Amino acid sequence: KIVRKKIYADGEFAAAQKSHREETVARFKELHEEMRVALGRCFARTFAQDSEDVQREWRRVTRSLDDDLRESLRVAVKKSLQQLARALNGDKRTEVVPMFSAANMLKDDKAVKLAPDTQGIFDMVHEVSRELIGVVKEVPRLGPEDTEDGEELPTFYDVISDDEDAALKQIIAIDNGLGKIVDPVATFVARWEASYRHVWETDKDQFIARYRKAKKPLADFEADIERYQALLEQ
Repeated sequence: KIVRKKIYADGEFAAAQKSHREETVARFKELHEEMRVALGRCFARTFAQDSEDVQREWRRVTRSLDDDLRESLRVAVKKSLQQLARALNGDKRTEVVPMFSAANMLKDDKAVKLAPDTQGIFDMVHEVSRELIGVVKEVPRLGPEDTEDGEELPTFYDVISDDEDAALKQIIAIDNGLGKIVDPVATFVARWEASYRHVWETDKDQFIARYRKAKKPLADFEADIERYQALLEQ
């Protein structure tokens, strides 16, 4: 779930997605239990005492319901990942707008760093994407969990996480969108360092000592104060 035109502070996006996932998992479990109970009741009342042929047909019906459920989950995962990819890349109807805020910080009085930095944002978005797909782990099959030959069927998660259209292509699109911020961020940091490096590289004690010895007139003091005040406002 993404709020359009909202700029997420550090940690806020991951927390929002976690909350939304928890709500979704709870709803999935509720609906799955309703379906399981309804199917069990239908079988017990109508088909439990019927012939082997009817039992096989019941298994076929529940497998078909499983297929429908798997497809619904696959589409839900795909659309959710597409929403994130669209927010990062834009399309004909969606303008790319800033999503994540970062603080500009001076690290060890030597270099400008963003917090979170681009790698931190990459890691966070990748984790959110993985957890999004992982929601389907909470949805077990409705029908038999093995084939007629007794071979164990893969879980919904196993199928969907390996699905090229629903998962793999969308993750690639998300990565492409994230990659677009690397050069602009590097340019911003470089420009910021070039503009303000003299502020933190100047030895403050030596600067004050020289300033005291210079015995500048009051007008010069006022001009210097205004100059540094302008730097603060930038």
